[in-house]
Amino acid sequence: MNEQSKEKSAAGRWKHHFWKLSKYGMFGVLAVTVRVMMIYFFSRWWPFDEQLQHLSQQQRAWNFFIVNAYAFLFSNLVAYVGNATCVFEGGRHTRRREFVYFTLVSLAGWGIGCIFGPGLIAIFGISDKLSVFNVILVSLVVNYFGRRHLVFLR
Repeated sequence: MNEQSKEKSAAGRWKHHFWKLSKYGMFGVLAVTVRVMMIYFFSRWWPFDEQLQHLSQQQRAWNFFIVNAYAFLFSNLVAYVGNATCVFEGGRHTRRREFVYFTLVSLAGWGIGCIFGPGLIAIFGISDKLSVFNVILVSLVVNYFGRRHLVFLR
């Protein structure tokens, strides 16, 4: 392989990974948008806003957990459909098993994030918006590596 074809090959791989990461990011933003919309929708029944003086920090933390559990269901489905059809290549598992593993990886990311979110509310009294951001950030890191290496073929 000559020097010029090596450069083209490396550039092609870089473009491929950049495109894949861009699509992953696009569906991630869509899933986060769905998640945030569902969080605010369900918070009508389980409020966790720090400006509600009648709620204790423990009650806010519990409501935050419940609202995020419902929001997870919707955002996980959006993320799976987008990732399975447009980002990663299936084939490591059957579609049913792939969805189960995808959901387990998502639950691990969500669970780790939710330990920190309500914990930060209950212990330090931080804002609900900062807690939502924390859950999303932790989930992003755990999900990408789990999906890339455990769920999908490539």
